[in-house]
Amino acid sequence: MKHLIGGYGTLLYFGSLNKSLGRTENDIIEYIPYYVNGFQRLFNLRAPHYEASAKVSSKLIENAAANVLEKADASYNGLCFYVSDEELKSLDKRERYYDRIKTNFYRFDDNTIIDEGYIYMSNQANEHLISDSISNLLPCWSDLSMARTGAYLVSSKFGEFYDKTTFLADGKTLAVDYYRSLGLDGELNMI
Repeated sequence: MKHLIGGYGTLLYFGSLNKSLGRTENDIIEYIPYYVNGFQRLFNLRAPHYEASAKVSSKLIENAAANVLEKADASYNGLCFYVSDEELKSLDKRERYYDRIKTNFYRFDDNTIIDEGYIYMSNQANEHLISDSISNLLPCWSDLSMARTGAYLVSSKFGEFYDKTTFLADGKTLAVDYYRSLGLDGELNMI
C-alpha cells in the first residue's frame, strides 16, 4: 500500500529524504510541491537528540526542529511523496516526537487538490515544545538551511513562500527576517 506524506522541514531536501527512506541518491523520488491550509510552520520543538549548533548563540539554544501547529488563518508549503508501508514505519520512527495526522494537500502551482495524506505534527502536550520566546530556542542551523535550500531548489516562488510561512518558536517572527537582521540570510541556502 502507498501512503502520501507531506514533508515541510528537512524532508524538503532530497538528500535528507533519501536517507530517511533508506534510498540511495540514484533512487528517483517523485515529489509534488504542495501547500496546506490551517497550519503554521515554526521551529518550536526542542528535539532531545539534536546537538545544538552555535551559529548565532553560544547558549546552546539552536536545536529546534520544524513543526506545524493548527492555526486557522495560516498555510505553509512542502513536498509530498508516496511511501510504502515499510517506509512509513521508518518515517514514524524518525518522527518520534510527532503525531501523524491526516490533511488535504493542494498543488502549489495550480491550487488543485492532490489527495488526502499525512503530515507530522507535535502534540500540544509534548514536553519538548517551546513557544514562549526566541531567546530560549532557535532553529538548528543545518535543519533550517537544508529546508530552505530544498525549497529554493523547487523554484524561487516556492522558496519565497517558504520564507513567508516559516516562523521561529514565538510564532510571530519570520525565520528569514531574524537571520536577515543578523546579516546571515545569505548563508541559509549554502549546504
